[in-house]
Amino acid sequence: MNFFANRISGIAIGAALLCGAAVSASAQQGAFHLPFEAKWAGVLCPPGDYRVTLPDIDVGKTTFVVRGPAGTTLILPMVIDTYGAHAELPNRAYLQLVNVDGAWFVKKYEAGARDLTFYFKTPKPTHRVQMASQDYSTIPVSGN
Repeated sequence: MNFFANRISGIAIGAALLCGAAVSASAQQGAFHLPFEAKWAGVLCPPGDYRVTLPDIDVGKTTFVVRGPAGTTLILPMVIDTYGAHAELPNRAYLQLVNVDGAWFVKKYEAGARDLTFYFKTPKPTHRVQMASQDYSTIPVSGN
């Protein structure tokens, strides 16, 4: 009886590991070039080429994995909009950055065809700025 219980337990663990590998293998990835230094959820990102693995909210993952010139980091969005904003570029993936007091910050990641928008915390300007006059930049993300 013990042999069969151990055998079934081993099969169940193997199946769980295989499912986990399939989920991580199917994770959507993208690539982008950051032409200037920017902060993304408190992480300083130097200019350069980046690869990003998007969260899979269907399996409870909410963290971005970002690989770039400074190494690999995990970034947690502040809000996830499951309907997607699509205000600027529908069906395309892009980062929207905002310039606050001379520094660039990632404000949102639009996941394009996935109908997801991820918002990140950005600081408020130290001086009064009209929303329409704030500096925004959009950086396309390929591959998702």
